[in-house]
This record gives sequence, structure tokens and C-alpha cells, in this order.
Amino acid sequence: MSDFPDEVMVSLVSEKVWPQILALGHYRPSSVKMLHSPDAERSRRPAAHLKRFLERTRMLPSGSIKLIEVPDDDFSAVEKCLDGLGLDLSQSLVNFTGGNKLMATAA
Repeated sequence: MSDFPDEVMVSLVSEKVWPQILALGHYRPSSVKMLHSPDAERSRRPAAHLKRFLERTRMLPSGSIKLIEVPDDDFSAVEKCLDGLGLDLSQSLVNFTGGNKLMATAA
């Protein structure tokens, strides 16, 4: 059960997933949008592994985890992707402990 029933966490994912797990465990949002880069080794595969972990442990409701690929080298494209999510900013969290500096700054 979420502590913030309508809250969405946008999480930038890289190879270090523990900051993601800890933030999700603490805030317990109703859903998470995990943004990852096309880099399989450093972002795409860790995001997929994290999604499977969250589903197996039932940290979030079924179907509430979405993987979204964003460029890691184009500030405007990251902004455009975030704008395209159509989030209510008063009900959203951003976890920028992952990703790279450009992605975090754009977020």
C-alpha cells in the first residue's frame, strides 16, 4: 500500500540500483516510471533487472512499473520525454540518483 496513493516517482536508472530500491521502499509511490538510456550495460539491463525485482517482491502494485528509454546525450530530448509523461507535478517525485549528470539536470 502506498503512503502517497496518487504519487508517481520518475526514477533515472543506471547500474547502481540500491538508491532506487531504497527510495521506492521509503516513499512507496503508487507507480514508477523508470527512465533508462540505450546503454545496455550501464542502464537498460539494470532497469530491466530492477523492474523484475520490484515485481517479484511486490514493492509496487502489479502493472505500475514502466520502463522508458531516453537519450543520455541530448538535454532537450530528455526534457521532451519528461514533458510527454503528462505528470501532475504536485503528485510526482523525481529520483535522480541514477542516470547521468545531463539526464539529472534535465529532470
